[in-house]
Amino acid sequence: MKMDDIARLANVSKAAVSIALNNRPGVSDETRQRILEIAKQNNYVPSRRSRKSAAKPVIHFISISTDTLAVNRPTDLPFFANLLAEISVVTQAQNTSLQIESLSPAQISAWVASVDEDDSNYFGTMVLATALSKSDVLTFTRTLKKVLILDADFRDLAVNAVAIDNFLGGYRAASGILDRGYTDIGYIQAAENYPNFRERQNGFLQRLKEANIKPSLVKKVPSMSLDHSETDTELIRSQLPSVLFCDNDYIAIRIIRAAQQNGIRIPQDLAVMGFDDIAESRVVTPELTTIHVPVHTIATLAINRLTELSEGHYIQYTVKSLVEPTFINRQTL
Repeated sequence: MKMDDIARLANVSKAAVSIALNNRPGVSDETRQRILEIAKQNNYVPSRRSRKSAAKPVIHFISISTDTLAVNRPTDLPFFANLLAEISVVTQAQNTSLQIESLSPAQISAWVASVDEDDSNYFGTMVLATALSKSDVLTFTRTLKKVLILDADFRDLAVNAVAIDNFLGGYRAASGILDRGYTDIGYIQAAENYPNFRERQNGFLQRLKEANIKPSLVKKVPSMSLDHSETDTELIRSQLPSVLFCDNDYIAIRIIRAAQQNGIRIPQDLAVMGFDDIAESRVVTPELTTIHVPVHTIATLAINRLTELSEGHYIQYTVKSLVEPTFINRQTL
């Protein structure tokens, strides 16, 4: 029994299995319990690596805690935990080690000043920049050469970055809804004013505009938690359209649960669509129609570009890679 086998039986990614088996935050209690039960039933025994192996060059993975997040560390959230797990898998294959660090915005300058890029044990820095300002990003990139910005492309800055094409993702979400004949469309937007969400919203609304359709309902709700909120209940008890597109899967799953608690059938009475394709989207009932983000591709591109920077290749250029998300039709649309 291997982790791949557990992932197949649990209908989740290998990264989600790694998160559950290592008791790290990032998957729901329900998903974690199912993975652990499958591992126990099949007598899974994790392999143990020798602790005497030589020290590997270190990639510093930096996440920034802000007041707008529902958790102390962004990597406690399912999407980011899955991304981090995929990066961990790729770094192991690259013979590097991963050091995970969480900073507050006030700690960024001091941390950057402490980095010695000439140290033979230093491979590079990867910054999870979802909630960062331009000035925070520039604090990293103006000083460090071996640095990659992750999950935000900052198109007006000369930085190396790997991110989702959020405009295209929003556009494809609207196309998927329109292709299935919906015209009474609501949009539940993230209350957090992150660039990723703004681009996602622009893409979705652009596609509706091309179809001469305006959303019949637009509402902003907190997006960085799977925990139920009163806002969800208030929304479900209001006048609802035929379908709701949600800025991420966290919102969509909360909406589905709130609807079911109030006797609303999904998708017969209300269709729902999310964005990100986190592990929980495949285990919620009914399974969530969503936009799939290929996190393994993001992880691979990020490590490859950081390797180029670490080895001094193509450092005279900045490279931005945008990964295309895809429409995944399951059972809620």
